[in-house]
Amino acid sequence: MEIREWKRNGHEFKGCYRTTFGSYEGLIDVSSVKPQFFIVNPPASVLNGPHRACFRPRGKGLYFVHFGKSSFDIDAGIAAVERLIYQSLKKRRR
Repeated sequence: MEIREWKRNGHEFKGCYRTTFGSYEGLIDVSSVKPQFFIVNPPASVLNGPHRACFRPRGKGLYFVHFGKSSFDIDAGIAAVERLIYQSLKKRRR
């Protein structure tokens, strides 16, 4: 099964969050009822930007992405992470 060019391996999808500023490695854990979204080594601008509270460190460069309202839809979750990244990087580039 593939979702937006993300490849599934068991209970995990691996792929990239894509923005006009670049692509960032991520993974989605689907082992529970709600998918959990992660990003690997996000840019410093994301971790220090307006949505910094949404990115919670899990060690070894992995960050859990917290949403105010969780999504059961994987495509919608990917799009939401991409929006957070884009908004954070856009603010830093002005």
